[in-house]
Amino acid sequence: MSWSKAGANPFTKVLPGYTAARPTYPETALAALLQHHPQQVVELGAGSGSLTRLLLKHGVHVAAVEASEPMCKQLRQDTPDEFFTTGALSVHCTDAHHTGLPEKSADLVVAAQTWHWLDHQSACAEADRLLRPKGRLAILYNQLDVSVPWVYRLTRIMRSGDVRRGDPPPLAAPFTTPTRTQIKWNRTVHAEDVIALGRTHASYLNASENYRAKMQKNLLWYVYQHMGHSAGATITLPYLTDVWVTSR
Repeated sequence: MSWSKAGANPFTKVLPGYTAARPTYPETALAALLQHHPQQVVELGAGSGSLTRLLLKHGVHVAAVEASEPMCKQLRQDTPDEFFTTGALSVHCTDAHHTGLPEKSADLVVAAQTWHWLDHQSACAEADRLLRPKGRLAILYNQLDVSVPWVYRLTRIMRSGDVRRGDPPPLAAPFTTPTRTQIKWNRTVHAEDVIALGRTHASYLNASENYRAKMQKNLLWYVYQHMGHSAGATITLPYLTDVWVTSR
């Protein structure tokens, strides 16, 4: 994928069906993310909380930072009350570049599916401010495995950006070259879920109504006619999850 921004960020409001359509993160990715046993995590660009809730289930405390008020509201609604009442989760509806959280308050700062929307210079400066000594910055990305020919064509039709070069995310001092853990895994969905997935990418959301209709028409043809799937059929989507971890 490219680390460059692709137009305006459309993920500033709650999108119906978005959370259900998007993949979660496999347990092996969580293991790589939490391998140094952080107790306090700051999550930048938490969105509606897909990763947030997985982190909480692993027993860490999370300060979830999300600039969009509708997304913050959705995160609060979708997360069990117990995490708020125990103090395990706090939600901060603010800019990831200037969180306002206390200095040296985190063992881990993490950004999932969001680093390409951030200014990496400012984001690294804020992560540096937030992290305790020996703290780490982690960047996560799920991508469809485009080494599989039919998946590559699927991503071209969806214009999803899942063409991987393996380039590390751009960072700024004082962070060092990150290490990557890559996990291969499969997600089983229904045929209609693939169509819904195509409606969750920035390329679709930023497109005109006419272009959206064209993209969906092409996707319907590919899934139901070219690939021969029927409505309700199960499809196995191969994914790659990259976990990039860096320290200072």
